[in-house]
Amino acid sequence: MSEKRVTWAAFFSNMFSSAQLRRALSTPRASRDEEKGGIHVAFVLFLEPKERRGRRFSSLENTLEYMIEAFQPAPALLHCELLVPPASSAEGCKNSFATYIGQKSAWQDKADGFNYYLIENIGRWRAVPIFKHGAADLLRAECDREIGVEYSIARYLTALAPFRWTSKLVSDDRRSPAHCASLTARVLRNSNLHMSVRPSASYGPSTLYRELVHAASLKSYAVDTEDWSGVTSEVEEDLEQLLRGVMSRETIASIGDSGCNEVVRALTLRASSALNKGDDSMRRLTQQQLATALLRWTILRDETSGTDAEQQTLPI
Repeated sequence: MSEKRVTWAAFFSNMFSSAQLRRALSTPRASRDEEKGGIHVAFVLFLEPKERRGRRFSSLENTLEYMIEAFQPAPALLHCELLVPPASSAEGCKNSFATYIGQKSAWQDKADGFNYYLIENIGRWRAVPIFKHGAADLLRAECDREIGVEYSIARYLTALAPFRWTSKLVSDDRRSPAHCASLTARVLRNSNLHMSVRPSASYGPSTLYRELVHAASLKSYAVDTEDWSGVTSEVEEDLEQLLRGVMSRETIASIGDSGCNEVVRALTLRASSALNKGDDSMRRLTQQQLATALLRWTILRDETSGTDAEQQTLPI
């Protein structure tokens, strides 16, 4: 085994010393193939702000971004959206669901999203896992019900701490106007993936992030215990390729859907472990790596090839 592989193995071993997560990585692939019910995890992506050297507001979007960053609790986050892992069904190509200023909510086009997700905002995405039996199917179905929702800048006012009480006065029904965080919170609630403690209009990206991180932290403790010896050398190689290899369709094809799924599975558990035992830097790093793996897989994947990833279930 190479020095790099040994380093990865030692790193994962340290991250997963928590007994609650050991069984998840030690379960043989064949056993997981026999599990029923589809994919049991979905994700929420959060976008960190760019570094700003000065307060120059050349557009409404820049002004809004500054206000979101300035009036939210740490960590300041500008945007959030939902991501569902690929699946072998006809619905499997529906991966990223979002809304943006001046646009209506929709499943995002991967060709248009390449520059946005993988070039312009590289290294600024974080991913938080949402565990639930059949999470992917539940989330896709609910997102389909929320296609075409009007974007609402005004809902950001109800997400600010001094005005949060007013969130009870605006509609929280399906298809009511929303911004990214209020729409994400509503979809998660109506799909029973996360029961939010407040009206969806009261959330901004940062407040939703803090609540989902807390829920993911508690969920990680529910995984059964068993001895774990670390990720396999094959997963280590695929992980290195997916995170640091050439960013191309050929790279993703060489790893394959099954290999990408195994990497995402390991990084999901690693990020969950960091929530409980890591510091802020480790939490940020593990969430960024998880987001990078997910975005490279979903955007660069050949949708015509089919996948067995739906049978590779993640623990709940």
